Amino acid sequence: MKKSRTRSFIPVIATLTALAVLNSCGSGDDTKTVNSLSKKEFIKQADQICSKTEKRQLVLIGKFEEGKSPQESQASSPKAEEELVAFAGVPPVKQQLQELSQLPAPEGGSEQVDGYLKALETGLKTAENDPALLLSIDSDPFAKATSLAKAFGFKVCSGA
Repeated sequence: MKKSRTRSFIPVIATLTALAVLNSCGSGDDTKTVNSLSKKEFIKQADQICSKTEKRQLVLIGKFEEGKSPQESQASSPKAEEELVAFAGVPPVKQQLQELSQLPAPEGGSEQVDGYLKALETGLKTAENDPALLLSIDSDPFAKATSLAKAFGFKVCSGA
């Protein structure tokens, strides 16, 4: 049962990752900076950050399961799944947002990145307030951010 819960959490991780990248990637008012990245390089660096987020989430899933008896680990109640999302899903996304916000937005793409980041921030706030929403297909707080991430060209960060 532990493996199936972890597998079912992977799409949530991918969604959180994609949203975090878009939310923090281009915040700021600078339209052209000396240190701007090309769109290709921006996507590459952002996807690397998202990849680290997925790894952090998997480590936290393992820590969440540590110390539980086999019966507790196999029990998959909605409350336990919500606690897992709050513990392992959300904090790495917050860290991802911080890291992404340090990347200079690519020239000509700052509006798209800003839109993504705003959608991601909104999704993250919603997920923090009600982690159970991440467990339902019908109520994905990151749907808009994921769509914007795909449109921008992210791979890891869009869950592609």
